[in-house]
Amino acid sequence: MKRWLTLLLFLSPLLAIAEQTLTLGIFAYRPKAVMAEKFDMLGVYLSGATPGYQIRVEYLDHAELNAAIAEQRIDLIFTNPAHYVQLRHGNRLSGALATLQSLEGGQTSSLLGGVILTRHDSPLQTLAELRGKRIAIPGHGAMFLGGYQTQAYELLLAGLKLPDDARLIDVGSHDQVVASVLAGDADAGFIRTGILESLQHDGRLAAAAYKLLNPQQHPDFPFLVSTRLYPEWAFAALPSVPEETVKRINRALLFITPDMAVAEAAGIHGFTIPGDYQSVDRLTRALRLPPYERVEFEAGDVWQRYQWAIFAALLALAVILALALRLWRTQRAQTRETERLRTITDTIADGIYVLDPQGRVRLINPAFTRILGYRADEMLGRIGHDIFHSHGSAAVPLERCPLFNRVRSGQSFNGEQLFRCRDGRLIDVEIAASPIVDRLGQPTGGSVTAFRDISERKRTEAELEQHRHHLAALVDERTTELSLAKETAEAASRAKSTFLANMSHELRTPMNAIMGMTSMVLRQTPDPRLRDQLGKVENASRHLLHVINDILDISKIEAERMKLEETEFVLGSVLENLRSLSGHRAAEKSLQLHIDLPLELAGMVLVGDPLRLGQVLLNLTGNAIKFTRHGSVTVRARLAETAGDAVTLCFEVADTGIGIAEDARARLFTAFEQADNSMTRKYGGTGLGLAISKRLVHLMDGEIGVDSEPDAGSTFWFTVRLRRNGQGRLTEAEHDSAELSIRRDFPAARILLAEDEPINREVSLSLLEDCGLCADSAEDGRQAVELARRERYDLILMDMQMPQLNGIDATHQIRADSLNRSTPIIAMTANAFAEDRLLCLEAGMNDHLGKPVDPERLFATLLKWLRKAQAQREGSQ
Repeated sequence: MKRWLTLLLFLSPLLAIAEQTLTLGIFAYRPKAVMAEKFDMLGVYLSGATPGYQIRVEYLDHAELNAAIAEQRIDLIFTNPAHYVQLRHGNRLSGALATLQSLEGGQTSSLLGGVILTRHDSPLQTLAELRGKRIAIPGHGAMFLGGYQTQAYELLLAGLKLPDDARLIDVGSHDQVVASVLAGDADAGFIRTGILESLQHDGRLAAAAYKLLNPQQHPDFPFLVSTRLYPEWAFAALPSVPEETVKRINRALLFITPDMAVAEAAGIHGFTIPGDYQSVDRLTRALRLPPYERVEFEAGDVWQRYQWAIFAALLALAVILALALRLWRTQRAQTRETERLRTITDTIADGIYVLDPQGRVRLINPAFTRILGYRADEMLGRIGHDIFHSHGSAAVPLERCPLFNRVRSGQSFNGEQLFRCRDGRLIDVEIAASPIVDRLGQPTGGSVTAFRDISERKRTEAELEQHRHHLAALVDERTTELSLAKETAEAASRAKSTFLANMSHELRTPMNAIMGMTSMVLRQTPDPRLRDQLGKVENASRHLLHVINDILDISKIEAERMKLEETEFVLGSVLENLRSLSGHRAAEKSLQLHIDLPLELAGMVLVGDPLRLGQVLLNLTGNAIKFTRHGSVTVRARLAETAGDAVTLCFEVADTGIGIAEDARARLFTAFEQADNSMTRKYGGTGLGLAISKRLVHLMDGEIGVDSEPDAGSTFWFTVRLRRNGQGRLTEAEHDSAELSIRRDFPAARILLAEDEPINREVSLSLLEDCGLCADSAEDGRQAVELARRERYDLILMDMQMPQLNGIDATHQIRADSLNRSTPIIAMTANAFAEDRLLCLEAGMNDHLGKPVDPERLFATLLKWLRKAQAQREGSQ
């Protein structure tokens, strides 16, 4: 009270000099005396905020407020949302100046909604179940937006129309609605938001006594709610109020805070910026509430509301007229087209006939008569198949004719058939038959067929066929294979893979015997002349193996079966290996071989495929030495780019050789090509090295090229992208050879060798015995399984292709039932593809050695797995 008096004393001088009075009409939803106690202070507050004006407050019900506005006795209004929408429809009101922020149970909000509650033990769960039920309401006039209208709108959207679809009980207040529901006098009740929280805040309602129907979740809204949310009461001005005064009032409303006397008197939090009252407008329209209880339309209203429908109808009419005009023009065009097509078909040299779905002839052209001899009057309306279509010696009825059924089902046909002429002759014809389809593209069953007489061509082909009879059976077989390969790519691919696998096996198996025997004799003989001769045999064998590997490599690359390894290596070791492999060849030709490798690259630990990188370098260096008569060959390595742990290296192989002409450089990297095909005889080689190098460089995300001039030498360059290992240097390799390590660490270790080829078995046994191992041999997989079940071995060498039982099946049986279930098994086979290695590992083998077997690689692999087996035995003890 003291703050109110202070405010009155402060504003009294201003009230004394007020020159003009503005009347604020407030909707009296409660007794006017109660309303005056709440909102008189609002008039005093606004008077102080608008110098020159005194704000007088009147409390009016609906009818009184509407009449006062109509008689222009009101300048400002403060009413609930539904009433504001009603007043705005019939009067020129400003937009809302501000929206009320209510205060209920200590919670504030500028939005309101409706609550639909029922007893906690009520079986009601959905809005649709309220049909025919008793619903308690506080009232249903304009003052009950949150107490009735919002709920009625939700029920309307759910298919229930009030008051027709339920029994409404007007109990007079929100508190009484809650009491009626809890007492069982009503099945459900409507109240506005905030009531439940207020009752619970005052201790008059327990939260467990009720439950909500259709509960909604609205962010930042503090009250329980069952409906959409709508803005609170609106404060608006009529056009008679000056704009500057409206702005002052608007600012004054927005400056009200909860601790001000005016807010405490009204029991509100204050005012906020205007809400969107279009949602209230939609609600009143849907419920046919004033001002939308009567619907009156004028022509402008019809156009405004249904302009799109009218426009669509006019557009549809225009389309219909356009289609009708188009149909008329189409029919005229079809008539002309029919005449034009008749003229065309009459002049075409090929015979043409048209069949209906029953196979009857509907049209023929003059060429049909000229070729077959039948006149139009003999054909039209008759079954053409029975007259001129022949199937040879067997009579085939129309319903079983493949050509007729295929075209009638909607499929085209192109091929050769046998037709019968009027004079009884049978002629070969080439036909193209197409189905007749309707406007939707569906076959009608009819068809159009064009044909030409190919009897003369068939006679020529028969003569040519007679000339081919003298060809050998092998040519016929190859021709059949090529035809099958053309028909199916998958069959060709499988045949190629099988061929390459067989070739690998059949070539590597004798190569293993040749190289193994040669190596074995070299190891045993001290005769210099014999060692020289055997060395030449070994070099020739290695050259042949290199050719075989090149062919298999290019085949795997073309089939996209080449997979690069991801292992750690030191770049310096790759180039040192290159020097050891190529240095003697350069020395034999008195050439200088230079390796230009910076120190920071020499010790760099990289992750990639050192074997394939070395293969590219070896190919390029070998070519440089081959085509250089005198001078030098220089191999350079440079760091081109660094990005994180990825590095791009650039390699160059420069020589002082014969050089390459410009027109020859374009085909250098093509398989089986060289700069000059005569070089194949002069210098040797298959022409695969550069092609393989190019494919390998591309697999390593690099590029390859050449700079050269005739008689001025060549520089081949390429780039590769690798990963750098930041963990440091690799572990130092052992100084002792694998053979010496086996002799020292595993004397008399027991080895089982499964090999069906006698020479390969002899070579392998000799190598094993030379390094101090005790070896048993099995000539096939069945013997290997029997030995493995009787004896324990330290390691098993298993060939894949053997009679009786192959290596894969033998491994399965050894792993399943033998004394050697955990013994290392190493595949030793001529099958060199990655798929073969994977097959061996999946069968339970531990490693894979490809034939021909290099002795050092064999010893290294044996040492590796003997050590692993020993460590495993020691760990289990």
